[in-house]
Amino acid sequence: MGAGGGGAGGDGGAAALGNGGAGGAGADGVGLLAGAGATGGRGGAAPTGSGGSGGAGGAGFGFIGAAGSGGEGGSGLAVSGGNGGAGGSAYGLLAAIGGHGGAAGPGTSGSGGDGGGGEALFVALAGAGGHAGTGAGINGGQGGDGGSASGALAAFAGAGGSGGPGTTGFGGGGGGGGNAGSLFVAVGGAGGHGGDAATGGGGGGGNGGLGIAYSPLVTGIGIGGAGGDGGAGTSGGGGGFGGAGASYGIAAIDVVLAGDGGAGGAATTGTGGAGGGGGLTLAVDLLGFGLFHGGAGGDGGAATGAGGTGGAGGNGSGINALWGVYGGGAGGDGGSATGTGGTGGDGGNGGIAGGLGAGVGGTGGRGGAAPTGTGGDGGAGGDGGGIIGSGGSGGDAGSGVGAANGGNGGNAGVAANGMFAPSIYGNGGDGGNGVNGGSGGKGGTAGSFGTPGRNGSP
Repeated sequence: MGAGGGGAGGDGGAAALGNGGAGGAGADGVGLLAGAGATGGRGGAAPTGSGGSGGAGGAGFGFIGAAGSGGEGGSGLAVSGGNGGAGGSAYGLLAAIGGHGGAAGPGTSGSGGDGGGGEALFVALAGAGGHAGTGAGINGGQGGDGGSASGALAAFAGAGGSGGPGTTGFGGGGGGGGNAGSLFVAVGGAGGHGGDAATGGGGGGGNGGLGIAYSPLVTGIGIGGAGGDGGAGTSGGGGGFGGAGASYGIAAIDVVLAGDGGAGGAATTGTGGAGGGGGLTLAVDLLGFGLFHGGAGGDGGAATGAGGTGGAGGNGSGINALWGVYGGGAGGDGGSATGTGGTGGDGGNGGIAGGLGAGVGGTGGRGGAAPTGTGGDGGAGGDGGGIIGSGGSGGDAGSGVGAANGGNGGNAGVAANGMFAPSIYGNGGDGGNGVNGGSGGKGGTAGSFGTPGRNGSP
């Protein structure tokens, strides 16, 4: 009566010649105080065929609901690994804990199971996505997506699972982070890491999940999940994008932080992976105060050929009638290389769509170094809007033998982006420095009572 738990799913049967059997689903658990769902069964192994899929985890219902994890996929080295089972969803009055997705079985292209969701009146935690199979295989499988969470007091979404490695093919992509929503604190899940590849391209990192707070009158904290890093390979996988941070209120104190982008994967013979872009802020609070900051861009991957481009910083913005501080995310640095260094990412804009406030543009990323080649150009600084606005500094060029240019400084007040009001007080960002005769970046323009940025040196 107080606690209830379901029975675990049975394991799938192994097959000497054919495919492995699927694991059974875990039973749901229902209890007045606590309800625990059961774990899904493991998929059957198949030495000459495809491994069986893992069973889904059972759901959990109760004052505290805890769901079961998905079962692991069976091994299928000759053909394909079995997919991991999905984690069960959880529902609780006080708390809910979603089940983790099952890992995929060893073999080609087996995918991890998705994490289960969590829904509660107070605190909800969603399950992480399962990792793709780690055994031998041509191409790595996809990591499972993290589960989404919804809780009135706080919600924490699940992280995405890692992509599987590729032995003679490509690495698998990382799973996306889950989304989170709450009246007070919401944290999106991080994206999964892309799989590495020995003789092919690395897998891309998963995108971070959204964190959104709906707090009309008190405090809302919305934090986006970080993007996953790209996998290493002959060419690097791209980093995942950071998740957006969001808050919607009427007269609250808001803290909104977007997720950082993932780093690009390193490359052995080709181009390094591009860094993922930082997440942006999505905020509306007509009579509130707040801090809003875009996510930083991920660094580009290192390479023996050309370094990866740094990811752009996310914009930090919102609609706020009283006062807010808005910061654009910094651009990621370009990847280093023996050939050509990667270009630094541009900084994000910091500003507002209405009301008052201070906006600071993000710094541009530094160009990648190339000791025997040409360094990468620096990224541009972001623009700053609001009554007090400051442009971000441009990134310096990467060191090397050839000429490379510094990035331009951001403006205090935005001409190119009508979303942000020009600043009254504010300084322009300084331009980045060039190398080996490359041009320095131009200093940004100032507000009505500010100082223009300085030009960078050649």
